[in-house]
Amino acid sequence: MFNKALVVLSFLLAIALPTLSFGHAKAIKTTPANEAVLHSSPDKISLSFPEPLKVTSFKLEDENGDAVAVEGGKSLTPTKQINAMPPELHQGTYNVYWRGLSSDGHPTKGHFSFTITP
Repeated sequence: MFNKALVVLSFLLAIALPTLSFGHAKAIKTTPANEAVLHSSPDKISLSFPEPLKVTSFKLEDENGDAVAVEGGKSLTPTKQINAMPPELHQGTYNVYWRGLSSDGHPTKGHFSFTITP
């Protein structure tokens, strides 16, 4: 009985430990915050990460799914924060999609949205 429990415990640790040690970098803070309701266009859109990350793609889309051009938003040099400057945004819901490579080389991605109301 003890040997069987030890085998099961060893198996569970073998599965859990790589997952814990090789977690993929996710944004820990976004500006605007996810699902924020704003009354004016943001001056910048920011993402903060817990570890340096190469941001390979940054897309801003309006509520119709049309791309909105931004300045910045990408960095092939590992960084813990990325900023993008949008044009003056009008009323509506906007989605931000990003992709990157974490320090261990694994691809990672994320998404958040915000709304501008009068």
